[in-house]
Amino acid sequence: MLYAEVGKAIVDFLFSLLTLLVGTIVKLLTVDSMAGSMGNLYSSVDKLDDTYICRDDAKNVLLTPLVEELEGGSDVVDVPRVVGAGFVQGIVTYTVMDDLKVSPMSSISGITLLNTFGVTDIRSLQEKTVQLGCTEGLEILKASLQSKTLLTDVFLS
Repeated sequence: MLYAEVGKAIVDFLFSLLTLLVGTIVKLLTVDSMAGSMGNLYSSVDKLDDTYICRDDAKNVLLTPLVEELEGGSDVVDVPRVVGAGFVQGIVTYTVMDDLKVSPMSSISGITLLNTFGVTDIRSLQEKTVQLGCTEGLEILKASLQSKTLLTDVFLS
């Protein structure tokens, strides 16, 4: 799978995976040492221009979850909820790569992707519409920790 064109709701869902303590794990392990695609998702949030962010605290919530130390030395992480506005603006379509790199979509970026993958005959491409429900969401979470070909693994296998 080359990429997926998605709207705000899907990007908000993908970014919200970072609020499940995974954001803290990615930050501690470093993006480069991650076996799956979660590091790319984390980097996508970090690199996303503030123009596309719909809440002032969105990047901070996703990239640096709050950790409070309790008596006895154990830590509790404040897990934010995706409420109200979510994380990204809904005025554009986003590109999600097979390895969970997320960026705003444009005509130029679409052409660049085709060149990057060496597509010379666009007739060889197929468009596939997929549904994202609870089952697929859990598969995405699982695959994001294991795979660099997440979309292919979840939607084409």
